[in-house]
Amino acid sequence: MEEALSAASPAPPKATKAAQPKKAAPPAKDGTTKRKGFGYIGKRKEAKYEDVGDAKQRVAAKNAQSSHVGGAVVLDAAWCPEGWTVETFTRGPQDKSAGTTYNVWHAPDGAKYRSKKSVERRVAADAARERLIASGGGDPAALEALAALDSGDAATRAMEAKTRYVPVSTDPAVLALAGAFFRDGVCCLDAPYLDAAAVDRLRAATFAFYEAVMRTVTARSLHHDLAVGFDVFRERGRGRFDMNPPFVHQRDEKQFDADVGAAAVAADANWRPVVTEVLGGGATELIAAGVFMSLPGAESQDYHTDGVHLDKRKHALPHAVNVFVPLVDLTLGARSNGPTEFTLGSHVLGDDAWDAAKSWLPAPKAGTAIVFDYRVGHRGMGNKSDEPRPTLYLTYTNKPGWSDKDNFHRGRYRKLGDLVPARLSREERMRQRRA
Repeated sequence: MEEALSAASPAPPKATKAAQPKKAAPPAKDGTTKRKGFGYIGKRKEAKYEDVGDAKQRVAAKNAQSSHVGGAVVLDAAWCPEGWTVETFTRGPQDKSAGTTYNVWHAPDGAKYRSKKSVERRVAADAARERLIASGGGDPAALEALAALDSGDAATRAMEAKTRYVPVSTDPAVLALAGAFFRDGVCCLDAPYLDAAAVDRLRAATFAFYEAVMRTVTARSLHHDLAVGFDVFRERGRGRFDMNPPFVHQRDEKQFDADVGAAAVAADANWRPVVTEVLGGGATELIAAGVFMSLPGAESQDYHTDGVHLDKRKHALPHAVNVFVPLVDLTLGARSNGPTEFTLGSHVLGDDAWDAAKSWLPAPKAGTAIVFDYRVGHRGMGNKSDEPRPTLYLTYTNKPGWSDKDNFHRGRYRKLGDLVPARLSREERMRQRRA
């Protein structure tokens, strides 16, 4: 009977989750209590940036606490040429040569070397190249040193071929400009190539194209699309435009207008030997051309590079260069029309940061070319003058078929179509009627 009553009696209610007391959130390391609120997706990690110290020293200290193949970094006073840096590594216990050390030398241009012999060869090559450039290619000792360098082992030659400039031209002026280019990432020619008449034609055609685009935008109410850009006209900051007018073909030099743009890509242009020299002495290909227009009141650009390093592991010779040819005299000072500012040496891998101490603003006369590495840091300065500043640009590469789809990909822009012609004046309309 008791068993029946106990079987019939209801079971005591179970404690639900709501009835259970909530556990207090564990205290955080900083003494505060963190709760899982709405939208919680995991434990939040807060980074602290104060007192971080030198990054290189922190990495070295971290590696010194761990043993692994390749070893721990030990920064010491090993043999090192002037201007270079060296790191000494201790091989870890898993290495066959555990406990031994080896050095890694870093050249000023970012190249890495694992043996003292290769470093000495590189230093000798740099010294020979400097003498060769200074002497205009006529120093027998420098030529002999470079020839001796080429007789080294195949592995060393293959490694240095991508980071070492070997002169090709024998023109002293070209060699001097190439030397400045490889040192600073930019060089400016001494004299203009385009004469005043050619500059005037290019400038007048540029202004006419700009007015035609603005007239078309107004007539078709395309002001909202202007901010995104068109296939032949793109905004590069407030008051600054990148234009591809018909007299300057974007990729084919043979299609440049014979009366207006052909002079800019003439075979005897004084910047062509410099471009060929810095790109290795072989064939070069035009991959982009156009005109930058900086209007009065245009703001300074953000500091940037036009392209990245194709090899992220070590510094390599340039794969592309830009040629800027201003169509007006560039000016500095309180009424500056906004020349381009370059950070010298920023084309070197790992050294591309803006540095006021290395800033250079070349201000040549109209028609004078500025040649610079595609990877060098630069920015167009603000135009404080009362006149526009048009600048012709040409981009060359030594890699057949290579193109910069980030800067010169027309497919992502809307086609502007035929431009609206200018409205005829009253006198012109009367002459047409009479005719």
